[in-house]
Amino acid sequence: MKLVKTLDYDYGKRKYSLIISATDNGIPQLKNQTELQIDVEDVDDRAPTFTKADYYGNISLEAKVGSAIATDQLIQAMDGDPGVLAQIVYSIEGDSGNYFQIDKSSGAVHLAKPLPKRSPLSSNKLILKAAQRDDPEKAASATLHLQVLDAENAEPSFNPCLYNASLLENSPSGAQVVRLRASDPDEGANGRFTYYLVDGTSETAAFSVDPDSGQIVVANTSALDRELTPIITIQSRLRTFINNQSASSAVSATSDRGDICRTATITVRLLDDNDNTPIFDRAIYRFTISDKALNGSVVGSVSASDADEGENSAVHYGQLEHEFDADPNAPRFKGVLMPDGSFEIVLVYNARPTYRPLYRLNLEAIDGGRHSRSSRTRIEISVNLSSTHVPVFDTDDFSTEIDDDLKNRSPVLKARANDPDAVSENFPNTHLPVFEKDDYSTDIDEDLKNGSPVLKVSATDPDEGEGGEFTYMLMSDSTAFVIDPVTGWISVNDSSQLDRERHRWPTSAIQQFTKDCRRQRVFPAPFARVHS
Repeated sequence: MKLVKTLDYDYGKRKYSLIISATDNGIPQLKNQTELQIDVEDVDDRAPTFTKADYYGNISLEAKVGSAIATDQLIQAMDGDPGVLAQIVYSIEGDSGNYFQIDKSSGAVHLAKPLPKRSPLSSNKLILKAAQRDDPEKAASATLHLQVLDAENAEPSFNPCLYNASLLENSPSGAQVVRLRASDPDEGANGRFTYYLVDGTSETAAFSVDPDSGQIVVANTSALDRELTPIITIQSRLRTFINNQSASSAVSATSDRGDICRTATITVRLLDDNDNTPIFDRAIYRFTISDKALNGSVVGSVSASDADEGENSAVHYGQLEHEFDADPNAPRFKGVLMPDGSFEIVLVYNARPTYRPLYRLNLEAIDGGRHSRSSRTRIEISVNLSSTHVPVFDTDDFSTEIDDDLKNRSPVLKARANDPDAVSENFPNTHLPVFEKDDYSTDIDEDLKNGSPVLKVSATDPDEGEGGEFTYMLMSDSTAFVIDPVTGWISVNDSSQLDRERHRWPTSAIQQFTKDCRRQRVFPAPFARVHS
């Protein structure tokens, strides 16, 4: 075995599983196989990298020798080879006065000698370097922007320090959330500052802040999902200026004191939007009643739930739709809403001159939202037929002549009788469901909302009775779509995945299951192409 393609530990696979088989030339041929596991090891081929290209820090002009530079983020570099993790050595360049020193192991920067009080530093930037101890040629650099504070300098602070806001989930980008307020007692350039959000959490990506006004707005609508994250907490800090330079030249990010709030905490409570459809706890309900059941008998109960809250989650049920309205002798059913929210199916009319063994009904669940959403289910009611007739012979009298030498158990005559009661038949399940089309495809807009219909698939099964019943389901790792198991309608389930720039679109498949779940057919169907 030999390598035919270059391996890449950093961006490629790190583990391979190969099946090796050996076959002889005999007749018949015999073979055996084994599995070979290959682990790819990392090699030292990448330089270290800092956690960010620019760090911002400050120190007081009156600071004592050995004082640490307060930075907005821990200065740290890592070996670019995660499987090697070579030891890193830190150093400083650009400090012509040798006022600062860096811990070679930790990267922390300290004051090496008192700062000059009459003349400013020649540069407010320090070049930080990180090199591998075993290979100094592999190195990286970052810039530390330094602000020297006068003893009289005051720092900006938030007022208030805590903010609470409510926001409708799925609010559009640009929607206003809350406005932060901060102040700086200094005047002129020393009193200038800007706002920024603290990085490091996925929730932060949902919002952005105007650096000058402090207004926080929605930046990513798809991140505002109340059912996943009902409360989002973010933080904001203040960035100060040096000598009227841009906001990226320095930052005040030391820890908060009791009288100064340098970090504001914003708690956003998401209000419910009606973006979820009621879901029945079963795709199909199946109940059984006796053909002698009395009017008012409870057949069974169904239930649907909605992930929204408040009125948006209140589930109401429509009228039962009988699929056998043309049959005047069919039983009639009605639904009764129970205190626990379930929906009982009650027999209200039982004529019973004749019966079929199976009756089908449809039921719709509707939520209480202003723009309501709904789903449907099927209810199948089987009737256990009892005997109500006495068997009747074909004739009132049977007679025949026999020989006197007949042996025991010799046939004499055949009597026939019949019973008008119906006998249910168990139909065999010998066929697979068949789709009406070999391929289903459509184009959709990437801004479709949850619940929007996409297309309908349809299939038939030539078997009769229960053998001809089946349901639909989707076979895919993606949860972007959902299919109605009874009607075959495919609709949008998670609209955040309909982003053709961010998501590689998966190939889905539609799967049918016959009622007895013993046979199935998978139909590959790349049914939707997303376009903007």
